[in-house]
Amino acid sequence: MGNIEFIEAKDKLARRLVVTFHGFGGPSRMRRVVDVVHNDMNDTDIFAPDLRFSLLGTKHPSILAKGIIDKIDDYCSKANYEDILFISYSAGATIARKVLIGAWGQNNEVPFEREFNPKVKASRNWHKKVSRLVNIAGMTRGWIASSRQKLKESIGLNLFGLLGHIIPGYMPTIFRLRRGAPFIINMRLQWLALMNTNIKDRPKIAIINLLGSVDNLVGPLEIIDFTGDFADSFHLFFIQVPSSDHRSILDVQTYNPVNLIKNWERTKAKVLLNTRRGDLLRTAIVGKIEGLPVPVKPFHNPSTVSVIKESMSHNHLDDNLPSSPNTDIKHLVFVIHGIRDDGYWTKKIAAKIKARGKNSNNTYASNTKSYGYYTALPFALPWIRRQKVEWLMDEYATTRAFYPNAKFSYVGHSNGTYLAANALENYETCIFDKIVFAGSVVRKDYNWENKFSSQPPKVKKLLNYVATNDLVVALFPKGLQPLKVFDLGSAGHDGFSQLDNNIQQIKYVEGGHGAGVKESRWDEISDFIVNDVIPKGNTLLDSDFKNSRSPVAMAIGGFSTIILIFLLYIIGSIGWALFSPLIDHTWAAAFDLKYLNDLWSSYVSKGKELNVTVSILYVMMIRYFLYKY
Repeated sequence: MGNIEFIEAKDKLARRLVVTFHGFGGPSRMRRVVDVVHNDMNDTDIFAPDLRFSLLGTKHPSILAKGIIDKIDDYCSKANYEDILFISYSAGATIARKVLIGAWGQNNEVPFEREFNPKVKASRNWHKKVSRLVNIAGMTRGWIASSRQKLKESIGLNLFGLLGHIIPGYMPTIFRLRRGAPFIINMRLQWLALMNTNIKDRPKIAIINLLGSVDNLVGPLEIIDFTGDFADSFHLFFIQVPSSDHRSILDVQTYNPVNLIKNWERTKAKVLLNTRRGDLLRTAIVGKIEGLPVPVKPFHNPSTVSVIKESMSHNHLDDNLPSSPNTDIKHLVFVIHGIRDDGYWTKKIAAKIKARGKNSNNTYASNTKSYGYYTALPFALPWIRRQKVEWLMDEYATTRAFYPNAKFSYVGHSNGTYLAANALENYETCIFDKIVFAGSVVRKDYNWENKFSSQPPKVKKLLNYVATNDLVVALFPKGLQPLKVFDLGSAGHDGFSQLDNNIQQIKYVEGGHGAGVKESRWDEISDFIVNDVIPKGNTLLDSDFKNSRSPVAMAIGGFSTIILIFLLYIIGSIGWALFSPLIDHTWAAAFDLKYLNDLWSSYVSKGKELNVTVSILYVMMIRYFLYKY
């Protein structure tokens, strides 16, 4: 196929357009699919754009999708196609959906991101002719590095994840397509809005998913987009391709044997397998769908095209999938814990909110899932916090699919406050009705004004509990607040500095880091989320409202940055004092058992065995502290 992006049909008059979207391997990986379409469908033009998923490419996928929309506009202005099909592979599935989203136009409730501004054309109508979306091992939810993958795949994905997280300003295209990334989440939520069953003028597309039976890179949950793919008014199919992994699923052409005699049995098996894959691809592209007409002249050999009726049921793909979205729930609340916390209390607050909602004739659902237990050291690393934000937004998109008609609210403690604030800042489609923060580690100068004033508003009301003696926030997040690279701050100790009628701050609740989520606050929180009742500080039921913070907390907060620098200096000085006597040019020598034994003998002879022992204990103590607290 080379660099040829547009392949004209064999017939003089083309009545169908097929658009292909390749994966990370480049357009050459889709060559066999393009050849099958070109050879078997005489009346079909093929547009096979190069998405330029190069290893070092940094082009934003939204810009790639916009460019493809412009080109399809151009091709369709020159030919009056009767039918348009999209065929995507791997990560190309995300671009294919984004192209359809952009062609149909923005839903004001789920706005486009600033990088995605496809031209609005009154003459455009090709998007309504897209009748089928064929996903071959499609990564609808984005990629994720996992130990289940092959070594090459795992190393490659972890490498791109590392580079994208730690190199300032470097954002590879592949990195933007990871699970939970802003592009992926925005695309998923925009797709759900486009496919909303309440919208009359929306795509009527058959979605056919080809899944490799031994694909360890893309599982069933990576392919499905729940509500958008389960809507009642169009057709969804899952076809399992036998003996196929993420790469071999594209081997759809007849195998050309090289050594017929020596390897005949093996070659024969490949011929049969590739033929079977090709037949399943043909079925996915133009197979008969009940209620729709059989395409005219689909292939030279119509017998290879079967009725799509024996595909796998989505209920058989994964035990965690719901049978159908719950459209009755009108309100949902996330309750998310902080670090060094298993989050058991989140379920209890959620239970209070659901009970209060029931008493108010409002049915509430909740999401209290945990991102896991982790400690101060991972929390201090920006890329680890970013990964937790991506986890939250993946949950957000999935929950939105389960409860398409629900307004979302949020209760967060400590790191849970950071996750919500960061998501609101970096995900255009993240919207919360009400938010409750306690022990907040968000910067006190966080810009809430643009969240309240955006269209639609990303947040309507915020309740922030400020504690009297939150030494955790006063020392660590506030100490790091001058360094914007850490993106942390002292809202749980100082409160937010921005004044707005939509921000209600309780200054001050008596207690430490957990004061805002202790049991005596649960009724207030649930009343705010359900009934919009704002608690007043001087009328708190248990009278633990105070007019000021503790002197200790104020003193630590006032000198927090200096204290952190001093602590680092002390730790470093002690470490240097312990290790400096052990520094020797012989450390550069080759390490083997004999060398280590000789080195230890030399330390013993010099009386330094105590230095070595204390140094090891010192390192163990630092490690224990970092991973314990």
